[in-house]
Amino acid sequence: MKTCNALHLICQDTFFALPIDYLVEVLDQVEVDLIPNMPLSIKGIFYYRGRIVPLIDLSQKLFNYRESSNTARIVIIQYEGFYTALYVNQVRMVIQYETILEVESVENSLTEFIKGIFQVERVDYHLLDVQKLLAD
Repeated sequence: MKTCNALHLICQDTFFALPIDYLVEVLDQVEVDLIPNMPLSIKGIFYYRGRIVPLIDLSQKLFNYRESSNTARIVIIQYEGFYTALYVNQVRMVIQYETILEVESVENSLTEFIKGIFQVERVDYHLLDVQKLLAD
């Protein structure tokens, strides 16, 4: 079985994993410009190394609840050549996993945005599906 790496994220006390292949950088905070009439999950935009990057509030996107935290981080990802940033409550570490439980067999309200669930040391991690997360 192939071992994969993912970044451990926490949002609403739920453990998520972001495949490391998409990771660009993790930032403490950024200065965000608000954009009128955007979905609630879009916190705004900011400039990152000469690029305009949208900032998605992961808590709002997944749970319809905006949460602030003094441990919040900005996770910059790249998907299909475009940069996007995720506002997450906490970033922990890089974790390794081998086997995921397919979404079809998971009874969970998050199935719309995850590829599946895996366990590390008897802790469940929801593996984010970046394509579905950014589809809107």
